[in-house]
Amino acid sequence: MRDKIKQVMDLCSEDGVYVNDRGQRTVSAWSKIKYFRQVFGSDYGVQFKIMEHSDRAVIMKCIISTKDPEFVMSEAYAKVYRDKPGYLEIAQTFAFTRALTYLGVLDDDLTSKEEYEALGLNIRSEDKEHHINIMMMMNWMIHFQRESIQKKSSRTLNKLRTYPD
Repeated sequence: MRDKIKQVMDLCSEDGVYVNDRGQRTVSAWSKIKYFRQVFGSDYGVQFKIMEHSDRAVIMKCIISTKDPEFVMSEAYAKVYRDKPGYLEIAQTFAFTRALTYLGVLDDDLTSKEEYEALGLNIRSEDKEHHINIMMMMNWMIHFQRESIQKKSSRTLNKLRTYPD
């Protein structure tokens, strides 16, 4: 299952990674749903239940479960206000992507790109070249820290050798 979840995340990342104001990475809700079904096929069932439907909002529940025997693998809720056209479909999508997140299909942030957009919060597409540059810088920093630790260890060992017991 872990390999399949990793495969889903790799496919989602190829579609595009998005970054919020705090620098957390997320992917598109549609990518999660599309690639979950592509990779897992019909291995898991998905059920939706309207938990509350008032004049202000709808709360949707999504359950992802195995089929035989039935076992709940993940469940999640989404609340969407009725002032948006298609609010039922939006609630269903958000509940589904949250359940996928709780199943393990996530990046840094459990909020999907579409949820950020629906809330009017800033989210930007991550530049792949920028991501590569960050990874190179992190590798350089790790290498530099290792060298620094090795030098300090050598100095400490030399000091210990110079002082008799």
